[in-house]
Amino acid sequence: MGKRGRDESIQAKVRAAVTLNSLNSEFRFLGKDTKSVLDLCAGSGWMQLAVARISKGGFVLGVDLHPVTPILGAISIQEDIATRECRDTIEKHMTENGFTGFDVVMRGGLSSDSCATTWDQASLLTKSIKLATKFLSPDGTFVTKMFDGAEDYNPMLYCLEQLFCRVVVTKPTSTSTKTYIVALNYKAPEKINPRLLVTRNLFSIKEEEEEEEKVVVLASDFVWSETPLEVLEKACSLSFADDDCLSLKDHSLTTKRIKRICKDLRVLNKRRFMHLMKWRLHVREALSHAQNADAKDGNKGNDDDDEIPDEMEYSEDIPKMYFSAETSTRIHGTTVMGVVVDDIDRGILIGTDGLLTGSKFRKEGDIKLKVIGYDMLCGMAGDYKFTEKVHQHIDREVWGKINANQSRPSVRKCAHMLKSFYSDMLAEGNEFDQMWLKIQGKKRHAFLTLAGYEDIGGDKLIPHLWSATKLGAIRESKCCYSGSGGSYAEVFLKENIGKCNSVDNTIVIMQKAYLKAARYDCKTGGNFTIFVITPEEDLEALRRTPLDQRMTGNIDERVATLSELKELYEDDFNDRSMEQTYAADIWGKKESLGRFINSELLLLM
Repeated sequence: MGKRGRDESIQAKVRAAVTLNSLNSEFRFLGKDTKSVLDLCAGSGWMQLAVARISKGGFVLGVDLHPVTPILGAISIQEDIATRECRDTIEKHMTENGFTGFDVVMRGGLSSDSCATTWDQASLLTKSIKLATKFLSPDGTFVTKMFDGAEDYNPMLYCLEQLFCRVVVTKPTSTSTKTYIVALNYKAPEKINPRLLVTRNLFSIKEEEEEEEKVVVLASDFVWSETPLEVLEKACSLSFADDDCLSLKDHSLTTKRIKRICKDLRVLNKRRFMHLMKWRLHVREALSHAQNADAKDGNKGNDDDDEIPDEMEYSEDIPKMYFSAETSTRIHGTTVMGVVVDDIDRGILIGTDGLLTGSKFRKEGDIKLKVIGYDMLCGMAGDYKFTEKVHQHIDREVWGKINANQSRPSVRKCAHMLKSFYSDMLAEGNEFDQMWLKIQGKKRHAFLTLAGYEDIGGDKLIPHLWSATKLGAIRESKCCYSGSGGSYAEVFLKENIGKCNSVDNTIVIMQKAYLKAARYDCKTGGNFTIFVITPEEDLEALRRTPLDQRMTGNIDERVATLSELKELYEDDFNDRSMEQTYAADIWGKKESLGRFINSELLLLM
């Protein structure tokens, strides 16, 4: 090998090591607790980093078709992983070193990527997965580089999901072209269906003689579409090869990275999905301002141009949305701030007021409340500024309430909890995961929190967000919380949610103030209480229940008018802090509360 060839080989190994280090920083599969590692492509450069990362005295074994430069602290063998001899040699070295399984099995590439066909690469990856299932210890990790040429590898992801507790497709920050799959917590099943690991079943690979039609969408159609997610769902690539796209292609915001992302949407991961949506927003806004400026120059003196419809006014400046919460943990016999779903599969969404208002904060280990911080609709409308720093997502108004009513230690404790919850949510998959996985063909519920504030136009924001959502996020949710969006927004929610789900199974929490009665009821020893919107025709029948029975806390179905509740909980209704938080007339505008669902939903403020 000449000097140039050696230099290129060294550079490739350095890049591979940087990639592995980036993956390890995110998923932490190589560390002091790691005792053994099997590298199925020892020539890629990963084995040397594995030796440096794992515990002292650990066992690192590398396999490659070609001779590998000896590495201190590692054993390398020259074998074909598809052969029986390779498996026997691996078992021999494991026995000699006193190991019965590997904590990590990784594959950083192919020994001959340049000459292997797509089918060869797919077959070799299948063999790698089979070896991983044979030699991985329970709760072990499998890491592999995905090859170019797989038209659709969702079946392979399905296969890995049957074998591992968590499977993630990612592109490390160190690379812009390669896709990696990290499978965590190996289930170690006693039996594996042999059909699960058949190459032809795992990959839909385009044959050379076939010309599969690719759906290429113009970038201009994506940028100016009111339903960008639907565009991404059907497209495999965004093209700038059209006169309408010249302004986009030549714009300073359209970087080389954006063009690379647009070239192949089939490997679109969460990070690049967010980057693409952010670019769409900014370039759309920049071009809109330029067009508006040209229009004003050509129409000076026309007063009609200054009149902007309300819906356009709000679409230009939609405020950021903050936290929602979801959990499926049951809590017995305790008053707790949070949301609990009792033995049912129901999507629960609440706003920041309901989450952060309260005098006590539950310990992190007692309730697994998943808190998500993100900006509404991925920046499809309004000012999109995404950040993973939780404190920037928290409503300043809510933080003001916390600071005013609680001690500094409580505030710090709340901040720590939120950061922990947010980190867990990023690890398990947040709203962005659900949205881009939906594009990849996964059946995921994309939840949407409808929260708005009257002082920033939240009353009219709700209908706009509803109309901007085209993937059925709200229609798949069983519970929507309107925050303090105003009476107009709440009436809109009642009417539209009722069209998507039957009112009997759609829980709509109208205002935090309504839940004051629920908290009071629990304090007096009653069961957990929540009131639900119900049709007017059901209201009269439920009112026939005597008032004292409706409010005892142990009746399955109840309903009350606002005047009845006000009479029972007069002290709570006269709470001045409540009047400062919400409009003073919210009680007078509501006609009724609805049906009580006993022990199915807990919402204590």
